[in-house]
Amino acid sequence: MPTILFKVHYWKLTTDFTLRESIIKAGTKIYRGIIYSSQPYNVSYLSYPPADKAKMNRASRDGESMFYGSINPLGPIWELNPSVGDKMVISRWHVVNDLHLNNVGFTPTVFERLSSTRKPQIFIGDERDENHPDNIQVYNFLADKFSQPIGNNIDTYRLTIAIAENLINGLDGLVYPTIALTANFDNVALFPKVVDDQLKLEAVSYDEIVLVDSHDINYRLKGIDYSNTFSSDGTICWKGRAGLVLHATKEWRDKYYFTVEH
Repeated sequence: MPTILFKVHYWKLTTDFTLRESIIKAGTKIYRGIIYSSQPYNVSYLSYPPADKAKMNRASRDGESMFYGSINPLGPIWELNPSVGDKMVISRWHVVNDLHLNNVGFTPTVFERLSSTRKPQIFIGDERDENHPDNIQVYNFLADKFSQPIGNNIDTYRLTIAIAENLINGLDGLVYPTIALTANFDNVALFPKVVDDQLKLEAVSYDEIVLVDSHDINYRLKGIDYSNTFSSDGTICWKGRAGLVLHATKEWRDKYYFTVEH
């Protein structure tokens, strides 16, 4: 469906459709991963891409900078789906002040389709809106379309972008369940100004993927370097020593490894 036609259709559907905003509390940790063949030396390489390098993504167009992150430290690994030999940075960011986000994808149907083990929180307006059949239909429609696997289908991206652009206008960004981790954790898409003003970089690791279990989709990472110190000009002060060998399994997803240093 062409984006412009969808946006007209969406506007007609949602004239009286309301959502409760989602609050990401101050102090929350957000994790971002990027595959790099060489070790980055400035914090600018850890944040959102510059416009000339920004590629189409679930909530942003080509040439539009957007910061994508996960509330879970292993979310970036599953989202990037790396291969053996790939090297990646995983950075941890601290939310300075509450973030006000819109949301999409939090429905029982989506969570069941993705085999999630948690129950979704419903964000439709007030109690009257939540029980109104039209609002439920729109909420479910947007959730289902936004939460589709992308693969190589660019048309799906165009549809999810159209949904995102209508939902995040005037807010800090969007929160949605991670498709790669079966909706058990949440991802965020944040505007660059929000990242500059409301996120603080705390730590970063540089790791190599040394094993991929394609059957269970688990990963083994070898730590190459680590830093939790950054100079005033943005230089990453790498420790110059290898970290741990990490087993990133679905059972291990709740573990957090940036605090361990060798």
